Amino acid sequence: MGQSVNQLVTVERFEAGIATLLARIDAVHDGLHARVDAVHVEFLARIDSGRTEMRAEIARSLLIAVGVMIAANALMMAILGVVLTSGASL
Repeated sequence: MGQSVNQLVTVERFEAGIATLLARIDAVHDGLHARVDAVHVEFLARIDSGRTEMRAEIARSLLIAVGVMIAANALMMAILGVVLTSGASL
């Protein structure tokens, strides 16, 4: 009978077990929350990095396009100058 009494669930034991369970759930929740926050921060950092890289790539592309247009314009002006000067001597 003494052993049976030790195995009975008392209100105190039940509440202590519930408190332990809730503490474990809170710990798991806090750990998961911290992990989600870390992933979120890393995700935002990668997005910012990608934006920076895209802006740099756009700037490089614009510089190349402007350089090509300037070179094409200079070539066109040179050809036009040759055509005009050779036409004037005819």
